[in-house]
Amino acid sequence: MLPGAARRGRSELAGITTTIDEHGLDGLRPMVEYLLALLAKHQRRTKEARSHLEAVQQLLSAEPYAFVRNQAVTALAEL
Repeated sequence: MLPGAARRGRSELAGITTTIDEHGLDGLRPMVEYLLALLAKHQRRTKEARSHLEAVQQLLSAEPYAFVRNQAVTALAEL
């Protein structure tokens, strides 16, 4: 990863989360939260990564076989 790429990526994804509902794309929120968790984990921000992964689990609680939810469960176990 390029120096500072994770920081810039986090900044861009955080910007998306504030406007995602306005554009009717709230179905993408679990994936954005998952990507934020991966970036937080990469930057060793364990608490932040955990909160994003828990958000993914909550958002997809009605979808037990969703790929992103299963990835979040696995990532939580690795923290």
